[in-house]
Amino acid sequence: MTSTTLEFYMNANCKFTIKPVDAIQGFVRIDWTMDEFFADDGVDRFINKLASVLNIPPSRIKIAGIRQGSVIVDTIIEPDTT
Repeated sequence: MTSTTLEFYMNANCKFTIKPVDAIQGFVRIDWTMDEFFADDGVDRFINKLASVLNIPPSRIKIAGIRQGSVIVDTIIEPDTT
């Protein structure tokens, strides 16, 4: 079963294109403060650790957003192009 949610807001003269992507999207909730996460290059460290766990190149992992709630990191894992 596939579920898709799309939500956005536009101004009157806004133009946009929507197209599907071949990627995995998800989020990780970390029991840290935002300051703890961003200390000592947190984004790169997070990407490298996730890549190591998944055994994929770090270049396939993109950060789509970082939010509070502890720390919630929205990620996109792109397909292997080789």
